[in-house]
Amino acid sequence: MGASRLAVAVLCAVLAVGACGGDDDDDGVDISFGDEPPALGDHWHAAFGVNVCGEWLANAPEFHNAADDLSLQAGVHSHGDGLVHIHPFVSGEAGANATMGKFFEYGGWSAGADSFEVWDGAVHQSGDLCDGQAAVVSWTLNGEAQDGDITAHRLADGDVIALALIPEGDEVGRPPSAADLDAPSDLAPATSAPD
Repeated sequence: MGASRLAVAVLCAVLAVGACGGDDDDDGVDISFGDEPPALGDHWHAAFGVNVCGEWLANAPEFHNAADDLSLQAGVHSHGDGLVHIHPFVSGEAGANATMGKFFEYGGWSAGADSFEVWDGAVHQSGDLCDGQAAVVSWTLNGEAQDGDITAHRLADGDVIALALIPEGDEVGRPPSAADLDAPSDLAPATSAPD
């Protein structure tokens, strides 16, 4: 085997190990095998909605590929049905990597503790007004108020997640899509990326 063919073979082997995973390396980079739930081959759903000043935005639009790299099929994605579809295709989407942050990243949106920008194209931030009242960014998980940044939340099957910009003290409410958790739009488990 020539030197260039050997180099290509070694590079392919290194890339395959990185894609398939192993343990955390010395740099703390997660290269796990994706056997921690949600594991490769699992198929979970979480309801997600965004409430701006008491009005629910339309569902997140459908996407199956990362917004910043259309060649990357997203194992955390939307069918436009108000659910986060979680079926990891690679270890970088599995286990502790299956987060709301991954959903936002793949969708091309952003969120933090005090602001968010989603599919309506507007930047919503604490201090904005709702009917003349100062509003705050907040989020709930299964009806309970949460602290911190929503993007750090590790997704679980059956989660009901709401992100909001509302006057302090107002109820965030339950996303309309929560009713669809019992009958998601894609009941058959996925074992590979969509076409």
